[in-house]
Amino acid sequence: MITSLLVAIDLSGKPSFPVERAFQLMRQHACPLILLHVIDPATSSLLINRRLGEAHQALDSFLTALPAEDRDRVTTRIVLGTPHWEIGRQARHHRGD
Repeated sequence: MITSLLVAIDLSGKPSFPVERAFQLMRQHACPLILLHVIDPATSSLLINRRLGEAHQALDSFLTALPAEDRDRVTTRIVLGTPHWEIGRQARHHRGD
């Protein structure tokens, strides 16, 4: 049984197949879903701050568009780091399936 889900989201526009599948599994198993966006810190601090603001705004808009019953089970995380390392670290931390 799936107890929690973590899926990386790139905020490039239309949700990807993994994001859509994560929502299907969340509904099927009635479990929480964490949407994770990783910002690579290998840029200037001004660019990082802009990307953080854009990511917060995009995720807020994404959540607002969800049905209320889905919104209650979804949380978002925005972290700085190397994407492949950070996704693995967050999966271990949140024990995502």
